[in-house]
Amino acid sequence: TFYKYRPVIKGSYWSRVVRVARGDPHITTIDNTTYTFNGLNVYTLVETNLDKPTRIQASTRVSGKGTLFSGLAVKSEDTVLECFIKKNGDFTVVVNNEKVDLLTLKTFTTNGITIHTKIEDRSFTFVFTKNDVIIKVLVTNGFLNFFTSVPPTFHGQMRGLLGFYDGIPDNDLLSAGL
Repeated sequence: TFYKYRPVIKGSYWSRVVRVARGDPHITTIDNTTYTFNGLNVYTLVETNLDKPTRIQASTRVSGKGTLFSGLAVKSEDTVLECFIKKNGDFTVVVNNEKVDLLTLKTFTTNGITIHTKIEDRSFTFVFTKNDVIIKVLVTNGFLNFFTSVPPTFHGQMRGLLGFYDGIPDNDLLSAGL
């Protein structure tokens, strides 16, 4: 179990990196560059060029004089996760076009994704079992915060608002052609 969650790459320890995209979009890249992003649209947080690509997108909406995160979509192999806040404030999760009843089970697995819910904290953790991506969504005051952890296999193979994952923070906000 230790090596599953703390993988060894090329003989050295490689810890899992967890990065945050929170609220009125403040983002920390996988390589630890922090910036504010006030775009209004749907944006790619992570996109890989692996044989079985993964894409994570986030949507924003207007709030006051800025924007905030209001939705998340993940496509990983044959699994599609969508979660978003409706206009009435309800948080909704859909997996492969099927709405998930978050109030029924605390932990369950469906279609290559394990979902852990903490209704009292308004937090939801999504573990993609086929590519080892972990995303925790925390619902706060009508917006979303994302805690994202990507596996070491994404090193050198991803780009997006969470940066070009190569261990070099200086190139995270540059165009990284894969």
